[in-house]
Amino acid sequence: IDLRAAGYTTARLSALQQRMLDAVRAVPGVQSASLSLTGVAGGSMRISGFAVPGRGLPAGDNSGQEKVVTPAVFETVGILLIAGRPFGDADRFGAPRVAIISEATAKHFFGTRDVLGARFGYGSPPEFEVVGLVRDARVNNIRETPRRLIFYPLAQRPDEYVTSVEVRTAQRAEAVAAAVKAAIASV
Repeated sequence: IDLRAAGYTTARLSALQQRMLDAVRAVPGVQSASLSLTGVAGGSMRISGFAVPGRGLPAGDNSGQEKVVTPAVFETVGILLIAGRPFGDADRFGAPRVAIISEATAKHFFGTRDVLGARFGYGSPPEFEVVGLVRDARVNNIRETPRRLIFYPLAQRPDEYVTSVEVRTAQRAEAVAAAVKAAIASV
């Protein structure tokens, strides 16, 4: 969903994204919904390298897969938060930058699962604080080894593209998909 090509400015994107989520969540049968830069099994991913204070990693071994998401993504796609907190309303544009990382990321970058409050980033000083830890998950392919995952709140990066709408439903997907598409189009 390329909202910028449709003429939406960064200042208007957060409100539009919230209206889209509200419309999708109002569809009968939808239990939860989220938006993301790259969805589950969507065939696209963003990999970036990071620096962790006090931990030197070789240039080829300092990366993870980034996912920019709305708060309900973990509930929607079934990724379990095992420590810390989910993203919330306070994690908005201009607020201190936060991230939720996977167990594989915690072990690789920090050598421990005790990572709440740890910092990492693209440079110095590191701009992201770890506020949550999630179980490892296969997000690209059911057969893959779980990757190092780093999740960021979309509200802190409102100019990112939204390429995926994730929906959890107890009904058959086909029964809900047309109504979800219509809800998005109405917004």
